[in-house]
Amino acid sequence: MKKITLLLVVFMLPLTMISQVKNYTFNTDGDKEGWIAAGLDLSTSTPNPTGGYLIATGKGSGTGFPQIRSEEYAPLIPVGANQKIKITLVAENATDVTTWQISNLDTGSTNFGAGEIVEFNMPIVALGSGTSTFEMELPVNLDNVNGGISQVSIRAKSNATDGTSGTISFDNISISITEEFTENSYVSNPDFETGDLTNWSGNGGEVVASITTGNGGGSAGQLSFTNDQTKNNFLNNVIYDFGKTVNPSEIKATFNMMSNNPAINVQILYDLYDANDNKIAGQNTGLVSVTTTNTWESFSLNKANDVAFNKIHFRFKVKDGALIGDKVAFDNVTSEFTYITLGINDAPTKKISTMRIYPNPAKHILNIKSLENINAISIYDVTGKQVLSFNSITRNQLNISNLKNGIYVVKMQDSNHNYEVKKLIISK
Repeated sequence: MKKITLLLVVFMLPLTMISQVKNYTFNTDGDKEGWIAAGLDLSTSTPNPTGGYLIATGKGSGTGFPQIRSEEYAPLIPVGANQKIKITLVAENATDVTTWQISNLDTGSTNFGAGEIVEFNMPIVALGSGTSTFEMELPVNLDNVNGGISQVSIRAKSNATDGTSGTISFDNISISITEEFTENSYVSNPDFETGDLTNWSGNGGEVVASITTGNGGGSAGQLSFTNDQTKNNFLNNVIYDFGKTVNPSEIKATFNMMSNNPAINVQILYDLYDANDNKIAGQNTGLVSVTTTNTWESFSLNKANDVAFNKIHFRFKVKDGALIGDKVAFDNVTSEFTYITLGINDAPTKKISTMRIYPNPAKHILNIKSLENINAISIYDVTGKQVLSFNSITRNQLNISNLKNGIYVVKMQDSNHNYEVKKLIISK
């Protein structure tokens, strides 16, 4: 972890999203990595097994708010119309100030107040007690071309004349860009308005699928039981291929249901597949049943997800409770989820192409190959949260057995501050 001894203000931007832009580790002795101070003195500590520290000291002068600022990005770090800027601070705040601010500065200006500011609380802790993670969204600066990021600054919200003092420690500083997309077209013929079972089918051995009158008219899909239920039976949609890997944290669905038997329990099963048609998981929602017989009722079911996948199979699952002759019908089906884009958008800097990770997809061990010495590796999940960090690597192997199935970003940095960003898929 890194430390910043500062008297008044200090700032740290770690990561916070999948499309990582900048990451500062201060692991090279004497390298401030472009950071400068106004009203403070900046220095760095000697790197150690846990990494180096950016150190800001001094009370500052005048009546302003001392601050530290990142390098100026030229060209600007681009921010798309639907993208968000995420910042995560991994910090130990041993100062006497709890209110902090980060500013997305105007191009060519160091005026903190003229930029777009986010304010947050960072509790005071004892020096040496360890860092905590603080994540936030930085406002887009519309005064910059295309809302791009020109420079970032941080300060403690306290005037220099107040005598603010203390030490603040940062593990790293990073800025990331993310964008959410919504998928809501993977249920084919959701209203059954083709008048037949196009893209739907029944199976389970105890049901027959057919079309019946829908909610308010039109058509609906129906399962009729030919025997008392002894196992799961399904009304299946077709498998949908997104053409890419997605990793939503939650899948939502709404639908109308009608049945002659309120004892019938229904849930949605999402079968998830990779690009090669290998089934990764089957995600079952909770159970629902009608309260009034032969009456259309509306239902909403949400299912948490921690699996990355390429294809999805939407299925109504009748779990139990049906008797011979019972019927259950479905209409007006919607299902959707949002996910964060996985594109890597690095700001222009010296990059190297000698770093490799394998296997990919990986399970428990990730191998690193490079012609250069690697001094830092960080792994982030799709929300931009840092889940693993390595500053010393044994035999160029990383133990990733604690990570769940999903998509991650691996940021590798060598001793010359060159870096490489790779997408990693974990599938166990």
